[in-house]
Amino acid sequence: MSWTRSIRMALAALPLIGALAPQPAFAWNAYGHEVIAWIAEKDLRARLIADYGPTLGVKYWLVLQDLISSDPWVTQYQTQVQPGKWHLADVATWADWLRGDNDADGIADTDDNVDHSVRLPLTSATVPAHPCTDPSTKRCADDAVTFYAAKIARLNSLSADERRAALKYVVHLVGDLHQPLHGSDPIGYNYVYLPNQPGDFTIPDAWILNPAEYDKVNPHHYWQIHSVWDRNIINDRAIAKGWVHNFALFADDVSAQIGTGVRVDGAPRDWAVESREWARVSIYQDQGYVTLPICGGQGNPSCDIEHRTTLDYDYTTRKYPIVATRLQQAGLRLSCVLYKALTTKDPCNVPTG
Repeated sequence: MSWTRSIRMALAALPLIGALAPQPAFAWNAYGHEVIAWIAEKDLRARLIADYGPTLGVKYWLVLQDLISSDPWVTQYQTQVQPGKWHLADVATWADWLRGDNDADGIADTDDNVDHSVRLPLTSATVPAHPCTDPSTKRCADDAVTFYAAKIARLNSLSADERRAALKYVVHLVGDLHQPLHGSDPIGYNYVYLPNQPGDFTIPDAWILNPAEYDKVNPHHYWQIHSVWDRNIINDRAIAKGWVHNFALFADDVSAQIGTGVRVDGAPRDWAVESREWARVSIYQDQGYVTLPICGGQGNPSCDIEHRTTLDYDYTTRKYPIVATRLQQAGLRLSCVLYKALTTKDPCNVPTG
């Protein structure tokens, strides 16, 4: 079993060490990013074939497929989501791997190019000049999507490695922009307790690298609210449905619930603003959570476990429709970003009049 496949199963099920100490924010976990990529791929291929016919439409898609199939990272670290076939989901987790993998060069956070969030203040309409992690010289996630999307189809002027990295950033960062706490400042390092986990909440052993070690990692089952939105809401839905890391079924569930009636227009910064508003109203002003002191960055004294609050028993179920909406929006918008990268036309922002 490859390293990435192993860590994908672990991240999909557990907050692990990240639940016990503030860490760089990793949106949607591997499972969520693969759901977004799957939705995007189905929509993108259907659009290309409908608009350009089966021959040219597939030719456009093969530009992306060729980048994925020739990616050394996929060969070395990733297990294909469907053996023998190539999908956007195969590269959806690369950008997080680049930040967190110590095995690549022995240095954590090896990604010096982008920040995976756009931290827009909850309490002010004024946006900082550089609304990412402070201090930072990285591109904010919204700027990075625009910057890298323009590189994907430059077959004659950029190397395959450059275009491949651009594709992997775009696939991942569009998803990050749709996690509500990746658009807000504060980003949500507050600790919380979910009363439905454990108890009648059972994580399938198949999802856990070492089930016997779980209680040693997180003995009291505390999570940061950011981790709840990254993982627990998605995991609870998957477990309730009896899925063991079947993101294709999850993507179908999301699409069936939400359909295509979600808003898909706007630019990457607009998507971050949407995330901030979801965070403001549905997380920080939500019943049972509004009284918790808002926790800022790492090292803030209000970020410790002693300031935790207990969320309501049905919190993850109650919040799933929001997560499903954001996953669907992210998938459809990723489809449009890639469509524009390939054809120069943006089906999500069609001029009127």
